[in-house]
Amino acid sequence: MHGSRREDGSEVCTRSVCQDKHADLALHLEWRARAVDRSNRGFCGMEGCDGERWGQCSKCHAIFCERHLQDRDERVRSGTFVLSRPASMCDHCAARNRLWSQS
Repeated sequence: MHGSRREDGSEVCTRSVCQDKHADLALHLEWRARAVDRSNRGFCGMEGCDGERWGQCSKCHAIFCERHLQDRDERVRSGTFVLSRPASMCDHCAARNRLWSQS
């Protein structure tokens, strides 16, 4: 084993990038649940926003107003290569794009 064992039996590598991804994933899943709930109730997925729903984030799948959803370049790892492709992303997911594309 080259990682730490969690209470749920999962293992996470001890490298800092893996630890950072694991910690960010837990926060992201909580945030995503709230954003999807807001968009399912007819609101922009961004907390505190009363903007009209406009489009869906390609990462978290919540629906956002035009102000909180942008066309961006998504970094995608394919083997040893990091590719860039267009994607619609909310500000929350765009902020995590660099971390998520690291190996």
